Amino acid sequence: MRNWYHFLARHPDTPADELRWNREALKRADAVGDDRVRAFYPSLYLNLAHSHETAGDLDEARRLYALAEERLDDLPPGPYGDHVRGGVARGRARTG
Repeated sequence: MRNWYHFLARHPDTPADELRWNREALKRADAVGDDRVRAFYPSLYLNLAHSHETAGDLDEARRLYALAEERLDDLPPGPYGDHVRGGVARGRARTG
């Protein structure tokens, strides 16, 4: 299952567009409501956290990085999972 909103958020015209598409991607994943999207959540939270960090909303960024970290066990092993894990660790370090 591909989340096109997640893809659109990676190619925004503005930071506000990135935030909007990342919110929409999470909303769509939540609407599925089952395990088909479970492995998407760490990345969805990571990207939404980064959007908030970029916007200067560090409290919300920290909250979302923590949610991403809580879901890291849902990631598959390998390069993709390693990439997301590293992103979460870097985000947590940047935001305290």
